[in-house]
Amino acid sequence: MNVSNMRTPTVLLALAAGGAAAALLYLGTGLHPIWWPLWLAPAPVLALAPQLRRGAAFLLAAAAWFIGAMNLWNDLTHGIQLPLPLLLVLLLGPALVFG
Repeated sequence: MNVSNMRTPTVLLALAAGGAAAALLYLGTGLHPIWWPLWLAPAPVLALAPQLRRGAAFLLAAAAWFIGAMNLWNDLTHGIQLPLPLLLVLLLGPALVFG
């Protein structure tokens, strides 16, 4: 069996899991969060993590959190006008911890 055919389902599953986690994080964080999506957000990444290498699982989780936290971008840049370096620290810090 071709190696690329074996990796394609894993990549598609990783994209789907990352997208689902990011969507749940988007709903569960921000100025008006809904509590239950935030509790479910780690589930897709955790379900797929045993099939991935450590680095790939870390990057998937960190990227999902970063994308999910982008709902704060407009409020932080235009609302309270945080400088870009501080904004990136504020968004990347929790993403790395989640990863």
